[in-house]
Amino acid sequence: MHFKSILLGLTVGLLATSAYAAPVFNRIASFPVELNSPEAKATSAEIVTASEDGMTLVYSDSPAGGIGFVDITDPKAPKAAGFLALDGEPTSVTIVGTKVYAAVNTSESKANPSGKLVVVDLATKAIEATVDLGGQPDSITHNAAGTLLAIAIENERDEEVNDGDIPQLPAGYLVVLSITGGALDPESLEVRGKKFEVGVRVVGFDPNGELRLRLAVRTPTSTEDTVDTRATFNVGFFDFPLIDNTRLANGMRCAVTLSALSQSNADLTTICFPGEYASLKDRPYYDEVIQQLRDATGDSVGTDESRWREGKTEPAKP
Repeated sequence: MHFKSILLGLTVGLLATSAYAAPVFNRIASFPVELNSPEAKATSAEIVTASEDGMTLVYSDSPAGGIGFVDITDPKAPKAAGFLALDGEPTSVTIVGTKVYAAVNTSESKANPSGKLVVVDLATKAIEATVDLGGQPDSITHNAAGTLLAIAIENERDEEVNDGDIPQLPAGYLVVLSITGGALDPESLEVRGKKFEVGVRVVGFDPNGELRLRLAVRTPTSTEDTVDTRATFNVGFFDFPLIDNTRLANGMRCAVTLSALSQSNADLTTICFPGEYASLKDRPYYDEVIQQLRDATGDSVGTDESRWREGKTEPAKP
């Protein structure tokens, strides 16, 4: 009898311990997100993330087209801390250190998806950089070390096409970005007296043997101004520079070649060369020829040609 009493007491003790350890959720406050963007026709806090010090919340607001900030220094009295428009439809957001990373859908249509990653300073709420993602992003996260971002490119299907049956192009994919690395230091190149500053960033990795790159080239023009050329593309072992290249100002071309690739390293080479070296199918555009004539003749040829195309003068005789 005494033995049974001990068992009963032990059982009650275990039940009491289990009840005490059970997780609970007690709502202590709520925040109407329209307080951050009172002029918006509609608002919604879809994806919410917190700063590392736990004092600020950031949420994606797809209907309002931006991200909102909430001060929770006093969790029982959250305060509006501002709203930042992002020129698109934010789909997800995360924070690493002092930076906010927002995935933004900029698609014109489901058949032509596009998107970008926007980097925002948490303290100043200023946009510091944007990265073309090449498709419509859905969600974003980061690794525990805070060195990598993973962005799911959904390229959502059109439910009006074949009743939404799959497969449906363009397909989705995963973009992995290095926060602390993944970029090559800009290289200064000179071809025929023309200087270029070329930067390459790796924005994605395909185990089948291709890298997704973002190319940025600053090109001086005849007026000493600079022209920024940006392009995002895949590069593999079988790309040929004279065919697979990006057009620059002044009739030049820039190509990137891949000579070695592993899970952690890649050997890339950037090449700038005159457009006449390109393949026959990639000869200079008509406008590029006219620009070259302008540079060589002080713009008089360009002026006469423009007037002729507008029907104001007769074409020059040879």
